[in-house]
Amino acid sequence: MRGGFATVHSACPATLGESVAGAGVSRYLQAMDTRVLAPILAVLGTGICLASAGTVRAPARADEASETIAVSAVTRVALEPDDPTRMASSTCAANPTANDPEYVLAAAAPIPSQKAKPDVCPWCKGDAEAMAKAGVVSHGPVPIATWTSDQLVTRLPASQWIVLETAHLRFASSLPAIEVELADQARVQAELDRLRAVLPNVPAKVKKLDPWLRLHLIAMKSEEFHARFQKLIGVTDADFPESRQHDKPYMGDGKFLGEKDKFEIVLHANRATHNLFTKDFCGAEVTGALRWHFPKVHKMLASIPCEDPDLKKDKTLYPHVVHNLSHLFFCAYKHFSYDPPTWIDEGIALAMEKEIDPRAATNEGEEGSFVDRVAPPNWGEEVRKMIGRGRQKSLAELMYVKETGAMDPDALYTSWSMTRFLIEEHPEKLATILGGLKGQLDANGIPTGDDLPGLQRRLFKDVGGWTPQSFDEQWKAWATRPPPPPAK
Repeated sequence: MRGGFATVHSACPATLGESVAGAGVSRYLQAMDTRVLAPILAVLGTGICLASAGTVRAPARADEASETIAVSAVTRVALEPDDPTRMASSTCAANPTANDPEYVLAAAAPIPSQKAKPDVCPWCKGDAEAMAKAGVVSHGPVPIATWTSDQLVTRLPASQWIVLETAHLRFASSLPAIEVELADQARVQAELDRLRAVLPNVPAKVKKLDPWLRLHLIAMKSEEFHARFQKLIGVTDADFPESRQHDKPYMGDGKFLGEKDKFEIVLHANRATHNLFTKDFCGAEVTGALRWHFPKVHKMLASIPCEDPDLKKDKTLYPHVVHNLSHLFFCAYKHFSYDPPTWIDEGIALAMEKEIDPRAATNEGEEGSFVDRVAPPNWGEEVRKMIGRGRQKSLAELMYVKETGAMDPDALYTSWSMTRFLIEEHPEKLATILGGLKGQLDANGIPTGDDLPGLQRRLFKDVGGWTPQSFDEQWKAWATRPPPPPAK
């Protein structure tokens, strides 16, 4: 079931030592029950203060540390608030850097070691020239979350862990070999052909994808998606300096869309290792995918359990990976110093996911909202019906949405369709709007998420000449056009 989803992350200053007023007071906390929040915050530690009725207010000081959590469709939250060892590791003020040889939480309890399988990729064979041509930086060891990949192998029991690093991403996978289904052969063959162009050892035809080949294909497609996302926001690698340059336009604080370190995806063959992994650095066990921002090393990660039937197959797993990457990329853009507007963040993730597979739809809910929702196969038709019945949301309404759990299906359809409208009809204006949404600075040059509804109104007016009402009318006219004739 795709609905089991959680987001756990922290917003932090754009540069080490800088403070961001209000940063980290995320939309994701606002609907959570205090009985759930209290032990979580006890584990995470400083920076978040509970107000009445389970809401969250800003830290008393702008320089307080901040952590934000969202738990969607949680069936298990197992925390140890009274364990001082866990407290020390979860708050992790040191949050070690990739250059730290220990690069692991000092208090993390080790799991009995597993006997490692040979770690030589059968396709690139560890050959530096072949790996470089295929865009592979390394098969390990590499940093993963707060560990190294070698430590991941010993701490998370699995038949085999494989790691792969590319120009912008790191992957760790315990996915097993998988049979290529007859109905899926054409798609797999096309992907193998693309991979073979840079990795000649890849066979022309396969009946089964081994774990190494599966990860190579996922990594290849994820780098392709990174390029697609850069096109969406109108940037290249060259736009992002190693660190913030105060005499130039603000682009964040690192070369990975504004973060200092690469994006990381951990694919678990079962939910047990996903829970062990995420509990170590965030103190919670969740049933579905989890996203996390590591503020001290400035990087973002998604941990994805691939145990459920729809995520065991790469055809349905990869769109889900793209949905998560889209959220990571947009939050990282110009550095993750505050949450972007919910509706367009989710609209982009759904749009990108559906570019991979129009039938795909990742469900995200807070505290179990919409976890059993079955998405319709044709969202364009669903949007036409929605508008015909007058159920669509307005842009003015969406601007004030603070959490995905507050979005009913009509809000999701509207957000996806409005984003699709901007992508197809106004791509340059969309890129400018997105840059403005992620680049707001206060009077002292510090990134701030203050008054995002007002910022959205100004950007839509200045960039597109739209008021919320005029944008709604243009979008509805576009969305209700007759559908194109079916392809012959």
